[in-house]
Amino acid sequence: MRKLTTTILILFVFFTFMVSAQSLESLFPDLEENDRQALIEGTLLTSDTTIFNGLRYVPEMLKNLYNNSNVKNKETNGFTVEAIALVPIPKYLRSASENTILLHLVNTLRSVSTQNGITYISHRKGDTPYPLFKKSYHVKVKGSFTPLDDPVLDEVPNKITDIVYQRDTSFGGNFYQHTYMINENVIFLTVENISTLSVFGIFPAVPKNTLNINFFVTILDEGIICYTQAHISDKEPILKIFGFEVHLPSAFQRRITALQEWFADNFS
Repeated sequence: MRKLTTTILILFVFFTFMVSAQSLESLFPDLEENDRQALIEGTLLTSDTTIFNGLRYVPEMLKNLYNNSNVKNKETNGFTVEAIALVPIPKYLRSASENTILLHLVNTLRSVSTQNGITYISHRKGDTPYPLFKKSYHVKVKGSFTPLDDPVLDEVPNKITDIVYQRDTSFGGNFYQHTYMINENVIFLTVENISTLSVFGIFPAVPKNTLNINFFVTILDEGIICYTQAHISDKEPILKIFGFEVHLPSAFQRRITALQEWFADNFS
């Protein structure tokens, strides 16, 4: 039986939390002042942990749910990396309604084809920028390699499910399920691997359905907050292959950092 994962928590919190916070301070009451100021100045904050109660930047509504759950007692292996950024609202949207901004956010997150060619800092390439995705597009079903255009919505639904194919430079080609839950001015996006990720496309590293990359996006007085979290369950952080070590938390930290930067660039 699969253990309770971050995916279930994210979907559950959608139904239990009906009104989002409207300011940076109310959403992150425990955030240190220097971190709050860094966010306002445009700095991306990152952290990683091997225990759920070690999350540093998780929004208050999610923190309460994690602390009240028994996830940390069930999952003895695994790790979580997180990143948080405050993205300014573009000038052309500053006088728009909240619903219009929300629609633009959803369409931005679903424009996965624009992730093709984004870069991350690669240790194997000497800590230099290197392409993360060589291919990225929507497909009709898992197993299909026929690209679909990025969908564009005219109104915001409550739930969306997409299947996405991505070929990246670390784990080869894989299929992911993207689930969007939208309530008030909050978007929860959970990306789950529905195929096994393998290092160099050969050595299994992350079994299917054990990776969750979660995006929490909401509209605040100060701008758009985007909290991104990658969680892998039942997995040791260090993967050893014929004397070669892959530090998975570092790899996924660089991945969500690249995705945060992609989101900020696309939304702007």
